[in-house]
Amino acid sequence: MTPLPTYSPAQVAEMLGVSERWLYDHAKGHEKPEIPSRQFGRTLRFRSDDVERIQEMFARPAGPPASVALIGRRPRRLKEKAA
Repeated sequence: MTPLPTYSPAQVAEMLGVSERWLYDHAKGHEKPEIPSRQFGRTLRFRSDDVERIQEMFARPAGPPASVALIGRRPRRLKEKAA
């Protein structure tokens, strides 16, 4: 049986579009949702099958962009600078 490839935190953070700090917090169980990871000594690694599941979890349904989802909020007015 061939071992599954693993990814570094930097690689997974880039794939998910999150910061490494966010990823570490969720991989260590400090925040929800918990992200499955493996600890090898001081090195944190993510298995490819776990990364695929995480990507499915983070997949956004088709629809309007997040900025449109803010309907109901009034835009903040910028103050005009006095001349």
